[in-house]
Amino acid sequence: MDRGTLTRPGSIPIVGLRRPGGLPWIPGRWIRKRYSPGASEELASLFGAYHYIQSILDIEKIRSNIPPRSCNDACHRCGQCCAELLPEPISDERMLRWTDAGNPAHMFHAPITEGPRAGRFYTGWYYQGVRLKMCPLLLRDPATGDKYCVVYHMGAGHRPPGCEGFRPNWPHCEVSQRPLVP
Repeated sequence: MDRGTLTRPGSIPIVGLRRPGGLPWIPGRWIRKRYSPGASEELASLFGAYHYIQSILDIEKIRSNIPPRSCNDACHRCGQCCAELLPEPISDERMLRWTDAGNPAHMFHAPITEGPRAGRFYTGWYYQGVRLKMCPLLLRDPATGDKYCVVYHMGAGHRPPGCEGFRPNWPHCEVSQRPLVP
């Protein structure tokens, strides 16, 4: 990664990192909302996670399989709902299924070491021992600005439980007004 400053015109610069154009990373304003300017180790881990995802997945192929958004699609694909989700504990069994299936989500969880779930559950989001404040699986399409999940296409059971039972909660999302169905 190039050293320099991650910034856009009129924004607060994050010194030490430069985001080359066209990368599918989350918007800089989301980073500034979650990370303080002095959190260089945390930021380096977040960008390290993005580089890792890009090195193991064919992002272009995943993006090409996402159906285009229609004008009557209730979801704006802004990513705000997904960005607000907190990771829930993952059981050993689910972690093993993810590992066997080649699901990259398993790389961003660490074992729980204290309490009643210690040794039997994992928690996310971690990369190289550093807790991330955002899901590293949520990316954006540089061409459209739409956000997407890199494991959504893998189907049920391949996303964290919070994502599986997800119900949009932002006012602009019509889906949030519908009742949950089993």
